[in-house]
Amino acid sequence: MNWFLIACMTAFLWGSSAVLAKIGTVRISPRRMLLTVGITIFIFYWIIWKLFGTPFPPGNYLFPLLSEGSAAIGFIFYYKALEKAPVSLLSPITSSAIIISVMIGVFVFKNPISNIQIASISSIIVGIILITIKDLRYNSGNWIYLALGAMIGWGIWGGFSGIAVRIVKPININLFFVFIALPIWITYYIITSQSKKNEKNRTNSSSKINTKDYLFAVGSALVSSSGSLLFYIAVNISYVSLVIPVANLHPLVPVIYDIFNRNYPKLHQWIGIILILIGLFFIRG
Repeated sequence: MNWFLIACMTAFLWGSSAVLAKIGTVRISPRRMLLTVGITIFIFYWIIWKLFGTPFPPGNYLFPLLSEGSAAIGFIFYYKALEKAPVSLLSPITSSAIIISVMIGVFVFKNPISNIQIASISSIIVGIILITIKDLRYNSGNWIYLALGAMIGWGIWGGFSGIAVRIVKPININLFFVFIALPIWITYYIITSQSKKNEKNRTNSSSKINTKDYLFAVGSALVSSSGSLLFYIAVNISYVSLVIPVANLHPLVPVIYDIFNRNYPKLHQWIGIILILIGLFFIRG
């Protein structure tokens, strides 16, 4: 199995999921989005595990707990940030999580990568950051700290995902994530529900939500979780330092979608696309 092709498929699925998530987050609140995603992926991963999974092996689950717990908390920061800032402002920061993941893989777990691959990873990271920046301007606000929280959480997740999947195994690790994430997300939902009751405007707007709007959250969850299954398969047969830069090319999907709608990228985004293509050409070594 070719890790590169699997990672590219992961990027496509994660990117497609982001398009659905944007629509869902606008139509329902981010906290409802998070809870709906959690319930959906629990059902999905449970079915996949029953069909293809294996019994969970005994052992030390510290690294899987650190990896998946960090990812779950990162999602809370991300969806909370979505309440205060658009995706176009969050993406350049959250995409930088790749840097943390690669550094953990190289310096902590000693992933063997060549100098050419290091240069390729750097080219891809810079390219991803460039294409996610819609406007070259700075907007201050508390959302920055929330976005940084998501970046750190996802960076730790990515860095430790390599050893986590070798302990828990593919498919099992996805179900393990839900076991960790869903209680955290439900607790967050309950806590925030109490505060939302005191906000009259919020309560009025939530009553107008159409049940069909939740389909975007469900669709986003199913597509994203399919990508996550492929991601762990790729990591299991390669190294996280190589897989995660390719898998995190998902911001390209909305850009391509915009091109088809004649909403063409700006100059710095074209530069980012070129850097990504150069990095992809050389990263396989």
